[in-house]
Amino acid sequence: MKFKINDRLAVDGGVVLDLSRNLFNLPGQTEPLFYPSNINFGISYEDTCTTFRVAFSSVITDPVSATPGVAVAPAMRDTSLLFELTLRTLGEIKSSTGIGNVSY
Repeated sequence: MKFKINDRLAVDGGVVLDLSRNLFNLPGQTEPLFYPSNINFGISYEDTCTTFRVAFSSVITDPVSATPGVAVAPAMRDTSLLFELTLRTLGEIKSSTGIGNVSY
């Protein structure tokens, strides 16, 4: 979802809820009913010559399973921060960095 604050400034964000985790009632399950699997938000500035954007993203991967119902590798949460600068007359620069991974 994107919300324009004024002609040049905007914020955006989103959440993806994983409702399927409730269907698999495994012993030791610790996730709540509405588990946020993906979370992202950012802020951007744009005028006729320049665009600048900072965005945060956190995505969880599903556990890798060799046999159905048996998790082999744990789920991982990948977190990243993106900086983007676009100069219309010169080109663009993008940089992203991983903030960290967490095993579940």
